[in-house]
Amino acid sequence: MSSFAMDLLEEGVDVEFPADLDKVIGILDQEIPWFSCDGYGYCLTSAKGTIGNQWEVLIKLADQVTRMPLPTVVGRILLERTDSGMMRLRVPPRASEVTSSDEMPREEMSQESEMGQDDRFFASFVSQLLNTCQRHDLIQLPGVLPTF
Repeated sequence: MSSFAMDLLEEGVDVEFPADLDKVIGILDQEIPWFSCDGYGYCLTSAKGTIGNQWEVLIKLADQVTRMPLPTVVGRILLERTDSGMMRLRVPPRASEVTSSDEMPREEMSQESEMGQDDRFFASFVSQLLNTCQRHDLIQLPGVLPTF
């Protein structure tokens, strides 16, 4: 995994953009089926949320052909509406990550080394997610992020 990807996961991501939760969910529903890494796809599973305000999403690998989710959770993202009406997308820093879902402690999220296979899959997901946000004019990046 590149040092950029390692930094991305270690530092986390925190961006705000002008959109509502429904629009972001629509974009995710449309785009996530096209995300891939090493022959796997991705699927989203809700962990918890508050209707219209906040959504904690677990990221799982999926069989790229059948779209069936695999049991491994590779990471999580948080979507929140801010007081100013903006949408906030957060990827918690990997080192301090503890999921708020009682049934999914950090130890189960990655059973390999701290920067192992699950982290590589998650870093690829995050890069593809940020590229998607840029493509939909939600954020501005200096260029397209690498997806590995």
